[in-house]
Amino acid sequence: MASTIWAKHIVEGPLPPLKIGPHHTVFSALQRLSFVGTLVPWNNFRQNVQAVHESQNWARRETTSPHAPGLHTTQPFRVHIGDEHGLQGCFQQATGEALVAVLEACSVRLCFADFKCSGSTYMYPPDVVGLRSEGGTTDVKLVGELKVPWVAKHDLRTAMRGIPGLRQKIAQPLRDMQCLGCEYGFISTYEDTIFLR
Repeated sequence: MASTIWAKHIVEGPLPPLKIGPHHTVFSALQRLSFVGTLVPWNNFRQNVQAVHESQNWARRETTSPHAPGLHTTQPFRVHIGDEHGLQGCFQQATGEALVAVLEACSVRLCFADFKCSGSTYMYPPDVVGLRSEGGTTDVKLVGELKVPWVAKHDLRTAMRGIPGLRQKIAQPLRDMQCLGCEYGFISTYEDTIFLR
């Protein structure tokens, strides 16, 4: 039985908590890279997001596409995760499914996918991509890198306090953005996210 989900509630709701398995990775998944370009803060990012959210005509977009009951939930995951692959699955279910439904309701033609769906032969596949398919071609419009939150070296809040740590954390998604010609990207530990352009 299908039900409808309110688009406004999806974007305002929290992500469900992760359930970390009893045996899980304890090692950093950061690559030995460092971004050497100029760093410039994304000025007014939070205010711009808030303004776009407040300007949405949610009455016109009351519901998203029909989905099975329980697809979007804030209840903790029941599936245990132990590494980046498990985190990718949780991210796609909690974020990808919900945001694609909201994007559809807002008439934005973008879907979240794993990199294989892009058809690209790029040798460093990002964990998550945003794809747009038109006229028989598929374009990667954004890339995302996911790191498990319980490994201390992945901590994005600490990275924001020091330029060398920040350069290391953002290097992988920025490399992917440059190589794939994407204007937007992110790195996320599921608990914290740094958005890039």
